[in-house]
Amino acid sequence: MSGLFAALLLDIAGLKNIEILECQERVGGRVHTEYFSDNVTKDKLYGELGAMRLPKGTDVVRYFYNNKRDDSNKIMTQGYATNPENFEKLGFTNSIRVYWKEKHGIEKKPGKVYDSPFGVVRQWELPDKLDRNDDIDYIRRRAIRELNYDNSAKIFLKFKSRFWEKDSRPIAGGSSSTDLPIRTMIYPSYYKDDQGNPDEDGPAILLGSYTWANDAAKYSPYPQKENVKLCQKS
Repeated sequence: MSGLFAALLLDIAGLKNIEILECQERVGGRVHTEYFSDNVTKDKLYGELGAMRLPKGTDVVRYFYNNKRDDSNKIMTQGYATNPENFEKLGFTNSIRVYWKEKHGIEKKPGKVYDSPFGVVRQWELPDKLDRNDDIDYIRRRAIRELNYDNSAKIFLKFKSRFWEKDSRPIAGGSSSTDLPIRTMIYPSYYKDDQGNPDEDGPAILLGSYTWANDAAKYSPYPQKENVKLCQKS
């Protein structure tokens, strides 16, 4: 996602003939949407396997969200994993070309970027100065050297109806926390129309468990079906 965002900034700045190179078989980076239906827009049966929150301090991202050139809110909820046509809705012009790996080689697609994790950047021979400002230079070098990755686990459950919206205290969006193994449950907020009215009841996806670090590692010894049973039991 950082590569796509960088390309968008370059495009806004007026640069032309921008090419994005992706080493994986999909675009989007840490935004990794999994679909459980062929009709994504109508059924809304999908879950985000990757990033799904904006932490404090992401002023640049929030600026573009609040000043979007198109209906980017719908784009973010639909994800990028199998919807490269959404690049156009984000505001990309024809000056950006994206390439990513397919099973039979690299093919051209309408939108892509190359990005390297800190684990790779740490092996690079970096220049003596990353920034003219010594304080910023120090912060960047410290981030490259010290920032670590941790495990996370998500268990999505598909239900025939949105029962969590039918109780005397209906839930639409938000989360619940517990000391049980599932730790955090995330309720979807997108089962409604443009006016904010609830969609007609039907099949829905619920993030039944969201864990990280040691809590996520506790799920690793079990196969998928067993993890689902453990989640339902909690």
